Amino acid sequence: MKNRATSSAILLLAMIAMTMILVPTSQAVDIQGFDSATACEGTGFTFAGIGQQLCTVFVTTQGSVQVSGLSLCQTAETFTGGGCTTLVLSANGPAVQCFIGGGYTGALWINGCRRRRLQENIASGAATKCTGQEMVPTGVHFTESASAGSWILHTPNATYVLELLRAIEEAEAKVEWLKAQGAHFVA
Repeated sequence: MKNRATSSAILLLAMIAMTMILVPTSQAVDIQGFDSATACEGTGFTFAGIGQQLCTVFVTTQGSVQVSGLSLCQTAETFTGGGCTTLVLSANGPAVQCFIGGGYTGALWINGCRRRRLQENIASGAATKCTGQEMVPTGVHFTESASAGSWILHTPNATYVLELLRAIEEAEAKVEWLKAQGAHFVA
C-alpha cells in the first residue's frame, strides 16, 4: 500500500513538472501609457503585442504606465530620459503592473526564465538593452478607473485620435465616442 501511494505521488509530481515545462510563456505583452501620474487611468497610448526587449518610445511623456500579459518569469521596466534611457522602476509578472509617478518616456519587458545566463544578465542590468524600438502606438485607450478595465481603439493614426479623445471632457462621452469608432473593452 505504501509503495502504491509513493508511486502515485511521484507520478503526480512528474505530471505537474511536465505541465510547467510545456506551458508556453507569453511572447508579447501590451503596454499602455496614461496621462495620470497617480493611477493607471484616463487617456493615453496603447502599444499592443510588444515583443521582448522592444522599447516602446512614448510620443509624449506619460504620467503612468501599465504592462499587462506578463507571465511569472517576465519583468516590466519603465524609463525616463527619452525612450528607454534611464531605468526607473521594474516589476515581475504575472500580475498587471502599474507604474505611477510621471515622467515616463519608454517601457519594455524582458523574459527572465530562459537561461541562467540571462538571469545573471538581468541582475547585472545587461538584459535591459533594447533590441529595437517601437515608436508608433497601435492605438489609444480610455480607462475610467484602474479597477474597471479599458476601452481600446486600435488605429494607425493614434496621435491624432488621442488628441480628439482628450478633447472630450466627460468620461461617459469618451466611452460612447470610442464605441462609435469600433473600440473594444478589455477588463
